[in-house]
Amino acid sequence: MKIRTCLLTVCAVCASLSSAIAASVEQVTVHVASVEEAIPPLVEKRIAASIQTVGNHVFLNHDSDEIASRHEAYERTVNDIINRVLIGYTVESIAIRPGSRTDLDVHIRPWGDTIRNVRFAVDYGALPKMGQELVDKDLEHAGDMAESLLIGLPVDALDWANGAVKSVLENELEERVPEFYPHIVIHGGPETDVTVYMLPKLPVVRNVRVAIKGDDVPKVIFLSARNQLERTYAGLDGLPVAFVRRHERDIAEALQGDVHRRLFTTSAAAPISTPAVTTAATTIRSSWPRWAVRLAAITKCTVPSSSCRLPWTGTSCPATFTASAAGPRRDTSSKASTTASTCGCASPWEGAGPCAMTVT
Repeated sequence: MKIRTCLLTVCAVCASLSSAIAASVEQVTVHVASVEEAIPPLVEKRIAASIQTVGNHVFLNHDSDEIASRHEAYERTVNDIINRVLIGYTVESIAIRPGSRTDLDVHIRPWGDTIRNVRFAVDYGALPKMGQELVDKDLEHAGDMAESLLIGLPVDALDWANGAVKSVLENELEERVPEFYPHIVIHGGPETDVTVYMLPKLPVVRNVRVAIKGDDVPKVIFLSARNQLERTYAGLDGLPVAFVRRHERDIAEALQGDVHRRLFTTSAAAPISTPAVTTAATTIRSSWPRWAVRLAAITKCTVPSSSCRLPWTGTSCPATFTASAAGPRRDTSSKASTTASTCGCASPWEGAGPCAMTVT
């Protein structure tokens, strides 16, 4: 009787252990790797998600003991399904580790040609060169992102990966340049072409006017400079108004340099330094249905004392120098610093307009 009782107890314990070991599958974890080309991160994520769906369908709520005892049949089933849905790759090997959490290790191999190089180009349509250069600054290294998404991907895999790649690229470009709609076209092959068409959002700039203000500069000089600057800054035509507002500082700095180059030159008779433009402003005014950009520059020149020198013949230098142009001037020069053939100011001279000087 005691022996029978012991046998029943042992059987009950064994049944309990068997029930504990043969757990129902509650979670499937997928690990994907390539045996050849590295898988682009975005594509690897999509592949893992697809295999995850297959694994959940095949393994969830199944008995882990049954999976272990029939692992070859399960591997063939998973292999067949993955090969049907995963275009561009073939399954090299599958390893199943059953349990309440079942691990599925899948090694895949690309078949056919893979993408070796990406040619990235941006098409701006009729946007002038100046506008293109401003947008190019915002899109710096965008081509590197396209390469990271595509290089190593089988060409045939673009059938299903194309949409994901375009979506990621478009979101990134629109975040960098929110004033444009990026439209992406991908032509697959070992040498893959990615073309981004930048479509400006309304309203856009339709007219650019330049105004220059300064003291005692001949109007003919202003007129010539203004005409040249208007031709240059017509390159803002077609840009979204919001984009110009965001780049207002860049445009103002470029305007400073252009005014500086066009309005001022160094005099051979009086070798003073070229003055610097100290103030530039850009304003955007709306006049429905046309938008205009008005560029304004205020000129001022400062001449260092070391550069303020004029030829002089005599036994000694004069006490002061004054500006030759008419109008208000501030003469901060003091006793001349030299008695040689040229006389120099001991301190800077400041004023607006031409910086030629004469001795009095």
